[in-house]
Amino acid sequence: MTNTKAQSHSEEDFPDMPSDIRKVFIQAAVEANIQRIALVGGAVRDWLLKDKIQLDFSNKTDLDIVVEGSAEVFVASLEKKLDASRLKNIKSSHTYDSIKLTIDETIIDISSSREETYSAPGENPIVKPCCLEKDLLRRDFSVNAIAIELCKKEILKLEGSLVDLSSKKLSFLHNKSVEEDPTRIIRAARYAARLGFTLSEDSLNQIRSTLQNWPWLWELGDNPKNAPPALSTRLKMELNLMFKNEPWQESLNQLRSWGALKLLDEKLNDLEELNDQIELGNTLGLNELTILIAKSGECLFIAERLFLPDKQCRILQESVELQELLSSKKIYNEFHSWLPSMWCKVVEERNLLPDSIALTACLMVQARSYLLDWLRYWRKVKPMISAEKLQDQGIKKGPKLGAELRSLRLKEVDRIYARK
Repeated sequence: MTNTKAQSHSEEDFPDMPSDIRKVFIQAAVEANIQRIALVGGAVRDWLLKDKIQLDFSNKTDLDIVVEGSAEVFVASLEKKLDASRLKNIKSSHTYDSIKLTIDETIIDISSSREETYSAPGENPIVKPCCLEKDLLRRDFSVNAIAIELCKKEILKLEGSLVDLSSKKLSFLHNKSVEEDPTRIIRAARYAARLGFTLSEDSLNQIRSTLQNWPWLWELGDNPKNAPPALSTRLKMELNLMFKNEPWQESLNQLRSWGALKLLDEKLNDLEELNDQIELGNTLGLNELTILIAKSGECLFIAERLFLPDKQCRILQESVELQELLSSKKIYNEFHSWLPSMWCKVVEERNLLPDSIALTACLMVQARSYLLDWLRYWRKVKPMISAEKLQDQGIKKGPKLGAELRSLRLKEVDRIYARK
């Protein structure tokens, strides 16, 4: 799939994008001495699909633009044509000569056309400038390797791209796609779920053989801080996108069917209750990725490898400790007979985050109803007597007053919620 072909296209059938933005892009490119500029990737793919599958294209709010030349020079020219009320949120990545910005309500990624090579599997690529045709070769799937030149209104595509699009197939562009960047597996699951596409047999075999051979220099069990970006920060980004923007249940099902959750922990492939637990966590306001990781026996190492935020790491750590406590032989045999006040003591004396309790409720079925009752009811109960009244009765401010308030509150919890 190495040949690139151009096909003229009419003005009337041009992909949906604000026409004034397109004209400004062309003018800015001319003034920046940039010869070629193209709309590429998802917007073109989805426009070509609009008569084949049921998707809402009317609210397309993100575009990918590629220029032959410097993206930075192009954006500088663009800034001269649009005032600050329209063009804003400019963020640059000098490594890839790419810039993200917003024009009106449209989020636009502008990048220089580039080739990518990988010094080692899973590492960030080494880039160098190239033409538009070669830029298409660095993309993930044939159906995303399609561009439309804005000036000539020509479609540029790799050989086989439109065939795959018509047959609803996802095909990696070459036989080392997954080895170079395993996050492409997550993208495959995302696109398959969103578009109703299936992986080509060659692509599925590539996923399975790559996972089986595990060609990366870093392996599970190695120091998590030494994991390559495609197994750490970029993997986290792709998983977050899956949960945020896609039918994540179907995406997860795809990943499990391919055995691809091995990228985190092979045990996750066999957990049939996984989706239900993430759904419950959703209702409790938990981060989906944190719940997914929590299902692994190595969740703290995975959190370190993915560089999760400190709060999410704390939630995982506290949940692990609470599960260990509740699973200990003595407590596990007793907690079903505890009064609500005892649950409150166990949870509250450890100063746990409510999200840590919620996560434990998702994971530990035997204790779930009690922990959910604490989250929803018991923790909200207040003592019948206020601190002021206790002070009027002669109890001075300090530890004794606090202890008395806690004792009265626990009595009130049992009075209201003790199970018969």
